[in-house]
Amino acid sequence: MPGATVAEEAVLRRNGASVEKSEDSTRIDLGGWQVCSRARPILSDQEREALTQRIAHFWSVHCTDAASMMMASHDTSNYSEVGAGCPSTTGQSTRSGIGEEGASASGDHPADLSNAGHNFIPLPEILFGKSFLELRHSVIPGRSEEEVLGDSKEEMRSGALPATTDFWLRFNTTGALISWAERHVDTNEKGKVEVIRVPEASRWAAGHLGAGLRQVRYDWVFGTDYEGELLRRVRGGGQRDKVEADPCDTLLDVEERKERSAGLEWEVADASVIDRSLLQCRDQPILFYDDVTLYEDELHDHGVVSLNVKVRVMPTCWFVLLRYFLRVDGVLLRIRDTRYFHRMGHEWIGKESRRKEVTFAQLAEEGLSTRTSEYRDVNAVVGMIDSIGPPADVCYTRLVLHGAPS
Repeated sequence: MPGATVAEEAVLRRNGASVEKSEDSTRIDLGGWQVCSRARPILSDQEREALTQRIAHFWSVHCTDAASMMMASHDTSNYSEVGAGCPSTTGQSTRSGIGEEGASASGDHPADLSNAGHNFIPLPEILFGKSFLELRHSVIPGRSEEEVLGDSKEEMRSGALPATTDFWLRFNTTGALISWAERHVDTNEKGKVEVIRVPEASRWAAGHLGAGLRQVRYDWVFGTDYEGELLRRVRGGGQRDKVEADPCDTLLDVEERKERSAGLEWEVADASVIDRSLLQCRDQPILFYDDVTLYEDELHDHGVVSLNVKVRVMPTCWFVLLRYFLRVDGVLLRIRDTRYFHRMGHEWIGKESRRKEVTFAQLAEEGLSTRTSEYRDVNAVVGMIDSIGPPADVCYTRLVLHGAPS
C-alpha cells in the first residue's frame, strides 16, 4: 500500500513540524495538532469476519426491523448475478436488494445475529478496515499551542497533564459502516433507507417475487451520511482510555458517542469556511499528505462505490476531504463530499458538506455520453456533474474548539 507523503526533514524543521513513522503509519505534529494516518491492505477473511461481527452486534441492537435481510448463509456460491441483488432460485438472498423495496429470502424467524457461523451481513467487497485517519488536538487552559507541542510534549504522551481537553476528528471503515447501518433504523431521524433500482431489477422481480420471497428495504450501494467522528474528553491525567485505544475502531454505544461529542455544536456559517487561496498558495509547502481508502465495491458489476479520505497539512493550515462516490451504471452518478479546514492558531474548524448527483437520463438530455467507461475518473466526474442540473446542495458550518464547555 502506498504510504503518506512527507516533506524533507529540513523543510519540516524550518516550519516547526516533526514526523514519526512506523511500518505502516505516519504522524506529523504541528501547531498543537497531531495528524496520523495508516493505510493497510484489504482485510483478511478472519479480520473481515471480526468486523462483520462488530456490525452484526450493532445491527442486532439497533436495526431489528431490517434483520430479515441478513438471513443468508455465508455460502455465496449460489448467489445470482442477474440484475443488482437478484435472489437465486435456491431461496438465498444476495448481497444487495433488488427492487424499490429490495429483496431477501423469507423465513419463520428473524436471524440470530449473535451466531456468526449461520448468518451473513453483506459488507462491501473490498474493506480497508485497519486503515484510518485521525487528527487530534489537546487544549490546556493557560498554555499556548506552542507550549502544548513544546514544553508539555512529553507530559502529553504520558497522559499526565491536568485539566486537558482532547479533541479527535477520526475517519475509519467501522464508523462509516455503522453510519450505513443506522440508515436502516426506522426510528432514526435520517429516515428510511433509499434503495436504488437498476433496470434489470424490475424484470427480475416480475418473474421471481412471491413463492417464498418477500421485499425488505436494504441499501445495497452502501450509502452513508458519515462525516467522520468528532469526539472530546476532559482529562486530569492518568492512562489513555478507550476513545483513543484503537483509531480504526469506533464507539458502538450510541449514548456513549453522544456523551463524547457533548458540547461540540456546529454553527451554520453564511459563506465558505475554507480559505482556498491559502490552500493554493505556492509559497506554502505540503508537509504531509495521504489518501486513505476505507471501502470499495463493484456492485455486482453494476457500477462502483468508494469511500476515501485525503489529508493535507501545510505550515499554516490543514485540510481534509472525505468523498463518497457512487456510479450505478445506466442510473446515476453521485458525489458526497465533506471538507474540513483549520487555520493554525485559530480556535475553530470549518466544515463544508456538499452533495450532488445526476442521472444517466440527464446526461443524455445534455448530449453527453452514457457509456460507463467515460465515468471511471472520479475527479473528472466531479467537474462534469457540476455543470448539469441544479446547483449542488452545500452546507457551511464551523465549530469553536476552545469555546466548548468543559
